[in-house]
Amino acid sequence: MAPLGDDGGHDGRAAAPWPPQTGNPPIFNIPPATLVLIGTLVVVFAFLNLFPDRLTWPVVVRLSFLYGDLEALFSGGFNRPVIWLLVSLFSHGLVHLLAMHLVVNLGFLLAFGSAVERAIGPRGMLTVFFMSVAAGAIAQALFDSSPSGALMGASGGVSGCMGCFARLMLRPETPPRLRRMGLNLIGILILVNLAIGVFGEAVFGGAFGGGEVRIAWQAHIGGFLAGLLLGSLPWPRPRRRGLWREE
Repeated sequence: MAPLGDDGGHDGRAAAPWPPQTGNPPIFNIPPATLVLIGTLVVVFAFLNLFPDRLTWPVVVRLSFLYGDLEALFSGGFNRPVIWLLVSLFSHGLVHLLAMHLVVNLGFLLAFGSAVERAIGPRGMLTVFFMSVAAGAIAQALFDSSPSGALMGASGGVSGCMGCFARLMLRPETPPRLRRMGLNLIGILILVNLAIGVFGEAVFGGAFGGGEVRIAWQAHIGGFLAGLLLGSLPWPRPRRRGLWREE
């Protein structure tokens, strides 16, 4: 595997800058996997909000991650098929009930998911997203003091894309200025999520519904740390016209 931006001397590929340069891209240039993921989130949101509760609520319950299930599983009190729990670790990232929640996640996914996909390809981006979704759910279950609750939303996966992007900026071939930006981004995102944990309910709770709806900041940090780790893997660089030229 040749790292991003090497001189291409052994594999016949020309040098590629990091971040990848694409010349003069169109105004709307969303990579395919990010576009499909965004479309899926919008379709699920539309279904859950346009159809009657008697149809949608069973879907919400089935797809959401009930983080009391982990404790029940290890204590022997889990009385459902384990596959439901395993699927919900990933599927809860597709569920949004509030428009504000969806819009915020879509905005950050568009920015950071697209950047990660352009760097490591569509499979890599989807792997980072869904593994970070699962890591966020596990973090929420381990560190949330509530005895029960349902976790939903793409925030863990979005945070993972942020962490992966920041880690990719620390690669040796990245210019020093961008490496400093990557370090700053890591610190800022960790501090922001800690601040949300302390002050989030008072500042943002109303925007996300208030009452029984809470900001899952533990899941954000869990997803972000997973993205940092995944960004350290030796991902193959995608062979796309405009990113790397084939000789």
